[in-house]
Amino acid sequence: MILLRELQIKNFRSHSDSRIEFDTGINLIAGRNGAGKSSILEAILVSFYGLKPAGLRKNDLVRINSSGYSLTLTFYLNGEKITISRKSNGEAVLTGKEVIEGDSNITEWIEKHICPAHVFTGAIYVRQGEIDSIIRDDESRERIIKQITRIEDYENAWRNLGTVIKMLEKEKTV
Repeated sequence: MILLRELQIKNFRSHSDSRIEFDTGINLIAGRNGAGKSSILEAILVSFYGLKPAGLRKNDLVRINSSGYSLTLTFYLNGEKITISRKSNGEAVLTGKEVIEGDSNITEWIEKHICPAHVFTGAIYVRQGEIDSIIRDDESRERIIKQITRIEDYENAWRNLGTVIKMLEKEKTV
């Protein structure tokens, strides 16, 4: 299981110097238009795979009036702390139990131990504007939100709790 912990972003898209800490469970990224919410997801994509988001050129990732960006993503994979650092000049290092250098070597490791890039970009990472095409109606939106938040687990627990209470009350009267 993967657990994101921290993302440090320097001179990437709209971020000059940002540090985002992730909590266990679901994290909500909220803010005004143009605040850099999508850039956080793009930075995670670049950190893991070294891929630029579709529709962007490599230079589009570097903050205006900056010479280059750097990204550092810290996460836990099955309890092991791992840090990936990537820079716009191509430098890339993964540190954990082992140290891996080189853009393609890190991407290969990520694809082997976490998931292939096409799975990440097709099922996990949804670019700004694409979510509307996936969730067109209220019923679909509700179903997807329930899946993501696992709210059905809580609803089932609540229903089961009612059954258990009734059984205990019955036993109490016997």
